[in-house]
Amino acid sequence: MERARMVSEPLSKDVRDIKIFARKWGVERCYRTPFGEKVCNKVPFERLYKSK
Repeated sequence: MERARMVSEPLSKDVRDIKIFARKWGVERCYRTPFGEKVCNKVPFERLYKSK
């Protein structure tokens, strides 16, 4: 059996307001840090498929 692989880095435990969006070009993950800063990570589908 093949295990799932992580495409993006894991989040720290103190993040708030996590949102994951499916886009035509890939996946976007947005969250807020404890200091109120908004951070968004984008992963295009081509990167998802190349990691396998």
